[in-house]
Amino acid sequence: MPDHPLFLDAAGALARGTLLRTPDGPVAVEDLAPGDRLVTVEGDTVAILWIGSTTIAPGAGAPPLTRVMPEAFGPGRPAGDLLAGPAARRLHAPPGLDRLSGTARVLTPLADLRDGEGVIAVTPPGPVRVHQVLTERHTACDAGGLMLETFHPGLRTAETLAPELRARFLSLFPHLTDFAGFGPLGWPRVSGETLARLTAA
Repeated sequence: MPDHPLFLDAAGALARGTLLRTPDGPVAVEDLAPGDRLVTVEGDTVAILWIGSTTIAPGAGAPPLTRVMPEAFGPGRPAGDLLAGPAARRLHAPPGLDRLSGTARVLTPLADLRDGEGVIAVTPPGPVRVHQVLTERHTACDAGGLMLETFHPGLRTAETLAPELRARFLSLFPHLTDFAGFGPLGWPRVSGETLARLTAA
């Protein structure tokens, strides 16, 4: 893959061993395949269309991973240690956000939620395989007790890419012909910095 943030975003969310909830119970992300179904935050299921993966190796320029300690966000959230890649975003409902912004739930990068205690940056001693799943619609799925989003490149990403890079990115998804095929975003994406400003207002 080219050294471009979008390509890492497509593959770099869920560390090997992350358990995703399926209708038949938890399954490690590396053991899933296109056609398998995941249980969503809405309680229904969606089919996996594509799974991307890459390796993050420690060294200069490598992004840190995020470790979430058991119950860092409340009982069972997550149920055990969870290791996530730099592209992981958590679906959550910060108190009072709906009053301020008109939406109750938003997607925030897990890396932006680091607090040095329950959610910390880690540099692994060796290479770590990370994955991400594309589902038939953009949603959030239970990953070890946290609701983490499935892949979506963003609504305006195509406009920011040179034509050759746009074509190369789309070539990763043989079932799609253009960016419209990714569909709408299920919820707004809000950075931790923006979230802090909104909830402090």
